[in-house]
Amino acid sequence: MTKQECKEKILGEWQKWARDPNTATYAEMQSFYSWLEENNPELLSWRLPNTGMDRWQDVRGWLNTRTNYGRIPS
Repeated sequence: MTKQECKEKILGEWQKWARDPNTATYAEMQSFYSWLEENNPELLSWRLPNTGMDRWQDVRGWLNTRTNYGRIPS
C-alpha cells in the first residue's frame, strides 16, 4: 500500500477505535498505535525514507490533525 492509502485506512480505523476521535489524548493515540501494530500491521507497511523518521511520527501527525489534542485553544 502507498503511504496515502495507509493514511486513509488508519484514519478510518481511528474513527472506529477511539471513544471520541475529536478529543483523544496523547496516551490514547499511543494505545491506538500499539493496537495497529498488533492487529493491523499491514496498515503500517509504507516505505520510509532514510531520514530517521518512523511510522509513529507520521501516524501521530495524522491523528493530531483529526483531534483537538494538537490544536491551540483560541
